[in-house]
Amino acid sequence: MTFIISFYTYKDFDGSWKKAFIFSNIYFFSAYRFLDILNRFDIAEFIALTFIPLVFWSFYKITFRNDYSKWIWLAISMASVLSAHILTAILIVVTMLAVLVINFKEINDIGAVLVSYCKAVGAFLCLTIGFIYSFLHSYLTSDVKMPKEFLFSDTATQLSNFINNSLSNNISGNLTTFNMGLVSLIILIAGGIAFNKLTKLYRKFYITSLIVTVLSTTLIPWSLMQNTPVSLLQFPFRLFVIANFFIALVGTEIISNFKFRYTILVCILGLYVLNVSSIQNFVNTRSNFPTLRKPFKPDASLHERYNIKVDRKTYFNLIKINPNRDYVPINVKKSDDANYRNGLKIYGHRLMINGHWTEQKLKVNSIPNGAVYKIKTNEKVRIALPFYVYNKNNYKVYVNNKVSHWDINDMNTVSLNVNRNSRVKVKYVLTTLQKITIGISVLSLLIIIALLCLRLVSYM
Repeated sequence: MTFIISFYTYKDFDGSWKKAFIFSNIYFFSAYRFLDILNRFDIAEFIALTFIPLVFWSFYKITFRNDYSKWIWLAISMASVLSAHILTAILIVVTMLAVLVINFKEINDIGAVLVSYCKAVGAFLCLTIGFIYSFLHSYLTSDVKMPKEFLFSDTATQLSNFINNSLSNNISGNLTTFNMGLVSLIILIAGGIAFNKLTKLYRKFYITSLIVTVLSTTLIPWSLMQNTPVSLLQFPFRLFVIANFFIALVGTEIISNFKFRYTILVCILGLYVLNVSSIQNFVNTRSNFPTLRKPFKPDASLHERYNIKVDRKTYFNLIKINPNRDYVPINVKKSDDANYRNGLKIYGHRLMINGHWTEQKLKVNSIPNGAVYKIKTNEKVRIALPFYVYNKNNYKVYVNNKVSHWDINDMNTVSLNVNRNSRVKVKYVLTTLQKITIGISVLSLLIIIALLCLRLVSYM
C-alpha cells in the first residue's frame, strides 16, 4: 500500500510516470522505514508512514493548486494517520501549519482554501469521532501511566553520529544511533551541491528536509524544552518521519535529471542491495546479543534495553519492561516503585486472594473483547484478577456464566467474591455513547466511499 499511495500521489503531483516510480522506490525502501519496523518494531508509526504522501499531496493540491475537491483525501489520509499514530498526526499538522505561514502569500484564494479545510476537518472529525471519543473516554476517566519522559540529552543524536551511522546504513543500535540511511544522506549532500539547479519548489523541499533533519540532532538545544509539552516527543529522531518524505521528493528530482540511460534500473538495484545488506547486518548483529532472561529494572539503560535477543520462550519478559508499560492504569496515591512491583505481578498473571499475592499463576483464555479465568480455591474468598480496568462502565463480569457484582481495587484491577473452583469471565462492552460515535464514524466512511464512487463515475 505504501508503494501504491506513493506512486499515484506523485504521478498526480508531477505527471511523470518515471519520476513517480523513482519516488515510490526511494520512499518505500528508505532505511528509516525498515529501522522503524525491524529495530523499533513501532508498528503504529510504520503504518502512519504509509499515508504521509497522501496527506501532503492533498494538502498541496488544495493550498497551492486550487484543487479544492481534494479535501476528501486530506480527511481520509489524516484520519488514517491519527488512527495509526497520534504523535505522527500532530507532527504532520505542525509541519502543514509552518508551510502555510511561510508560504501564505502564494495562496491564491484563501477563502476557498479555508472552505476546503473546513470540509476536511469536518469529515476528519466524523471519521475519527469513534476513536477520539473512546480514547478520551478512557484517558480522562482513569489515571494511567504516561509515556516515560526520556531526557532529550540522552536521545537527541549528535550530528557526527548521525552522519557516521547513515554512512554505514546501520539500522541496528539504540535510540542514540538511529539515522535515515546512506541514500538519504547522499540525497542531502547532492541536494546541497545541486541546489541552484533545482526549481523553486524543490529548493523549498530541500530546505524543509534539511531543517527537519537538523532539528533532530543536538545542534538544537533540546534540553531547554525538557520540562515543556514538547517532552512528549520523547525522541527527536521522530522528526525523521517528516524529513524522510521530503528527502524522497528531492532525491526523485535529482535522479530524474541524470541523462544516463539506465538510471532507474541502477538506482532501484542500488536501493535493493543497500536494504538487503542493512537487514542482513541487523539480523547478524542481533544474533550475537545475549538472550533476555528476566524483566528489566525501571532504571535500565538504553544499552541494556536494546542490546538483547528475544526468543519464543523469553518474549514474555519483554512486555514487563517498565518504560514500555505506557497508558496502563496506576494508583496515583502509590509510589512509582509500588505501581511497578504490582505491575510485574499483574503482568505475570498472579492471583491475589484476600488482599495478599499468591504464587498461583492464572491461565488466561482470551476471547473476543475479554478473558476467561479458572479460579481454584477451597472456600469462598475475595480475589483480584490480573485484569486492568480503565472505566468500570465498560466491563461486565460473569461467574459461572452469571452476571456478578464486582469492584475495582487500589491497583485498578477486577476484584470480586468467588466460591470454590469458579469460572470467571471479564468482557469489555461499549457504552451507548461509544456505540453512537462508532456508528457516526462507520456511516461517515460509507458516505465518503459513496462520494468517491460518484466522482469516479462522473470522471469516466
